Amino acid sequence: MTALFLGSAAAALSVPGHAQAQTAPAEATDGADSQDVIVVTGTRDPSQTVRNSISPISVVSGDALRSTGKADLQDALVQLSPSITRPRISNGAGNLVEKINLRTLSSNQTLILVNGKRRHTTAVVADTPGIENGSSPVDLGMIPTSAIDHVEILLDGAAAIYGSDAIAGVINIILKSNSEGGEFNAQNGLYYRGDGFSSSESVNYGMKLGAGGFVSLSAEYRHQDHTNRSETDTRVGKDVSRYFGMPASDRITLGLNAGYDLSSDIHAYAFGTFGHRYGESYQNYRLPSQAPALIPNGLNPLVKDLEDDFSITAGIKGEMGDWAWDISSTYGGDWNNYTLQDSMNQSLYKATGSTPFYFYVAGYATKQWTTDASLRRNFDLGLAAPLSITVGGQYRKDWYRTTAGDPNSYYGAGTDGVSGLSPSNAVSASRTVKAAYVDVSTKPLRDLQVALSGRYEDYTISGNVLTGKASLRYDFSPVFAVRGTVSNGFRAPSMGEQYFTKVGVTSLGASGTLGYSTPGGKLLGAPALKPEKSMNYSASLLINPSSRLHFAVDAYEITIRNRIVNAGTVSGATAIAALAAQGIQVNAGSTAVTVSYFTNAADTKTRGLDFTGSYHLPLGSGNSIDFSVAANFNHTDVLKVYNNLLGSPLLNTQTAAYISTYFPKNKFVFGMNAKLGQFGINLQEIRWGPSWTQRQFYSGPNANSITVFYPFHNDVRWQTNLELSANPTDRIRVALGANNLFNAYPNRAPAETVFAGVANYEQVGQGLDVQGGSYYASVRVKF
Repeated sequence: MTALFLGSAAAALSVPGHAQAQTAPAEATDGADSQDVIVVTGTRDPSQTVRNSISPISVVSGDALRSTGKADLQDALVQLSPSITRPRISNGAGNLVEKINLRTLSSNQTLILVNGKRRHTTAVVADTPGIENGSSPVDLGMIPTSAIDHVEILLDGAAAIYGSDAIAGVINIILKSNSEGGEFNAQNGLYYRGDGFSSSESVNYGMKLGAGGFVSLSAEYRHQDHTNRSETDTRVGKDVSRYFGMPASDRITLGLNAGYDLSSDIHAYAFGTFGHRYGESYQNYRLPSQAPALIPNGLNPLVKDLEDDFSITAGIKGEMGDWAWDISSTYGGDWNNYTLQDSMNQSLYKATGSTPFYFYVAGYATKQWTTDASLRRNFDLGLAAPLSITVGGQYRKDWYRTTAGDPNSYYGAGTDGVSGLSPSNAVSASRTVKAAYVDVSTKPLRDLQVALSGRYEDYTISGNVLTGKASLRYDFSPVFAVRGTVSNGFRAPSMGEQYFTKVGVTSLGASGTLGYSTPGGKLLGAPALKPEKSMNYSASLLINPSSRLHFAVDAYEITIRNRIVNAGTVSGATAIAALAAQGIQVNAGSTAVTVSYFTNAADTKTRGLDFTGSYHLPLGSGNSIDFSVAANFNHTDVLKVYNNLLGSPLLNTQTAAYISTYFPKNKFVFGMNAKLGQFGINLQEIRWGPSWTQRQFYSGPNANSITVFYPFHNDVRWQTNLELSANPTDRIRVALGANNLFNAYPNRAPAETVFAGVANYEQVGQGLDVQGGSYYASVRVKF
């Protein structure tokens, strides 16, 4: 495979450039025409399609998303693409954030765009174990699915095109631009176990705006009940815990997309979203022995998050002579307020004889303001296609703020479950980003495409970086083509990674993450964060025997230096001292106290192969069957582990496994979608490959060790999804379906690695959901 990558690199010269969406995309279609959909991600060529794309890109239509039976964009994409996975964390407020992983890399390493414009990230920093620990990506759940026309997935490094974060690839969400009509969707679902009821209702409506414009409006409501997969708590011999299960939430999202022709060559546009979510997640059960007179039945602490999220973009574009220009500005942010119910502060109770059971523990907020300007012109040099040159610039301002909890939440050891954020640990920070870019593309020969991109970015906190990308495609015939890219990229540390601090306290111990600039972080010797640097190589083989049969094989290699990980874990007296520096006193008799910090811990190399194939079989009279098969194979090596100031490795066996073997090593998706008159059958089979994690011991001689772990293997699992649909009229569609039809579950974890016998499945390493099978019913009405 190395020879293939090097051959690709040699074929494409590494010269800088930039590309970004300029033209309104065509609406996505299914079946035989899907290869001819115009794409706008990673290119400025207004005629680029999936079929002739110079980079590995795929398009998922809105109909395909809805046919999965998943009301959330995150889960729908996971079912449709083998290159997309998601962390299966079954507790914690961070699980409310809908995020995805491309090619088994962190969600922080995938860039999310909406209509070609950078989207702000969530203020929530994931603090649960796994590769997502520390991630604060874009929350896909705050974009109404009813507003989405289609999604473009670029499986290629694109930092030279879009800037920071685009190491694994880019997801570009294209909003509907309908100027008339609309549709209403409703869906209810339930898990086989009788819990986790979900309900989703949405509407989209488009209308004309004067003589030369449109407005497309969307609204959506989503409800999700708790699930509970906790088992008998061995400490009390009863089913008292609700810790291991899906969080509950209620969410309202709104969407707007509008455009207006100011003249024959000037077009104004605007789009935006608003989201409001209430979510709640249970923590570990607290024993009555903590305060028998006060809590005779124990406690199940409940973390609650009240969140508001919005984004608005306004721009104007047009043509002036031979130049096309585009100027836009995007402002957005995310605000979270955390409270804690059914918890107590043991330190406060011991000092005063009383404690509240409800606390405000912290607030987290992030904002982003991005302004773009670009110019594009085609020059006729007598080549097979004009030479297209684009130049532009970008200015971005990022803000991050944390708010202290009420005094009762951080007094002494703080509240059980999640300790309140003290004023000394609250931060308010900002940074600015300036960028300039250039893009060049042409066809020197009829069958040869070349694209070169370059970008310079300067961060006030983490310095400057120059990135470049070169892409090449050659079509030997209409049936056979090859393409390759080579690029370097980077990811600046997120504001959350730089400043996030959070500590959880129990009667037996404490654990948490300390920002590198905090007193506790400084005591541990946490250094300032450096940007991640990457090198990407890819090579593709494309075979299109006919307009109905398509194959693609994409090989890739992604090397990342200075990978940011929540590492530097310490325990015992050093951890207690670091917490004390933060003003947090652990409870007397604590036996398990650990703290960590975000740091540049390792260099890694990820190699893989993506395969896709599709066949459209027309049956006559409008009937057809679409067959598809797709697969991803991946392998990650940890090339180097850095040491802390004491000379100890920053990654232990467990954290190294989170990076290298956390996700399934392969994933297959087989599909059949039949349209037979008024009826439809959508059958999908997903094969989740094996994965390996290193589990912590909770009993035995190695209990609570941070150096000795249990090597745990998740076996291959098959997941069957089925949807049966009917169209009584051209405007009405009803469907019944099941996800995980045969109720498959991952491997059970060894008893000695399960805390109190409650969570008996691996929470972070498997591809298959631990909730089991579910069924649903849906209806769609067009008007």
